[in-house]
Amino acid sequence: MQENLRQILRDSISKVFETTFFLVLEEAGDLEAQLLGAPAKGWYQGRVKLSCPPKQAVVWVWAPPELAEELATNMLAAEPGELSQAEIMDAYKEMLNMVSGRLLTAMDPSGSWSMGLPEAGVVEAESVAALVGVVAEPVVLQADGRGLICGCELVGEE
Repeated sequence: MQENLRQILRDSISKVFETTFFLVLEEAGDLEAQLLGAPAKGWYQGRVKLSCPPKQAVVWVWAPPELAEELATNMLAAEPGELSQAEIMDAYKEMLNMVSGRLLTAMDPSGSWSMGLPEAGVVEAESVAALVGVVAEPVVLQADGRGLICGCELVGEE
């Protein structure tokens, strides 16, 4: 189940990034070790809770500030550097919403799961490895050399 969920998440985030943000995500390859060892200060962290009692899941996405700004700039058809922190955060939350919605549609065609509101913030001080430790097997991707990490944490009965 977990590997299938990882693939659905990988497919969901890749499709959302390509169609909405005009960014192509690829496997991180050699960049993965560098990303996981990097400091996380300034990274964006977001999550969306999913539930179908007694089962629950949390979708997580982490991105460096330059990637979060680019996705917001592309989504809002803005020029680099002209968006406020609040606008970038709003676009990041919308990305979380789209990725989680696409994941739910793929994993639960019957619609028995519900989705909470996206929560996001900017990380103050931690390593990237410590951040992503909340998921057993993070999916590490990159867009033009900028990393993106996502994962899904399952809680409750399988």
